[in-house]
Amino acid sequence: MDMTESEILFEAILSNRAIPHTKIVESADRTPDYEVIIGGKKSYWEIKQLDENPSEKTILKKVESKAVEIYSIGSIRVSECIKSASGQLRDYGNKGNICIVVLFDARDFCTKDLLFETYIKSAMLGTAEYMQTQDGTLKEIKRHNGLLTNRMKYISAVAVMYKATKELVFYHNPNTTNKIKHEDHFKTFTNHFHAVRTDTGLEWQRYNHISK
Repeated sequence: MDMTESEILFEAILSNRAIPHTKIVESADRTPDYEVIIGGKKSYWEIKQLDENPSEKTILKKVESKAVEIYSIGSIRVSECIKSASGQLRDYGNKGNICIVVLFDARDFCTKDLLFETYIKSAMLGTAEYMQTQDGTLKEIKRHNGLLTNRMKYISAVAVMYKATKELVFYHNPNTTNKIKHEDHFKTFTNHFHAVRTDTGLEWQRYNHISK
């Protein structure tokens, strides 16, 4: 079977960093795409690629024909990608292995969503409702559950893969039972974010890992 654009890019990213990895052969059982070894520890990764859907293909054709219209692009499929990936990772994650979902937006620039990462954060930990305080600050007063709020605790993180920079950006699941802890993971990939509860609500902050 031919490799997808996302699989080719993923393997290039790992190979450039000399990270041992194995493509898992598809079988009747649900399995992740890759076994990856970082710091001597096995982890399992499922790659999900977003291509243009039929409506986005129509938009792209109109753009290529220089049609002048207002187009609306959304990434609501992000949730479906995470749900699908969770099924491939479940058996491995329930055994205590690190499990990571990797999302890659392979759509044409004209149909890419500039809020792609925002959709991912919302899909993971839900959307919030805010109130404005007397000093004008917005404060979170309610948060609707996301996919990883009370479920899929075996998923360690959701990562976004970028072709231009050949980088992975990790959004750690604060509710996971399989936390990424090994120092080598943070040395190999330097873009990590975690959700922090602040006085005004949940915020995603850059993760500064300090080995203990």
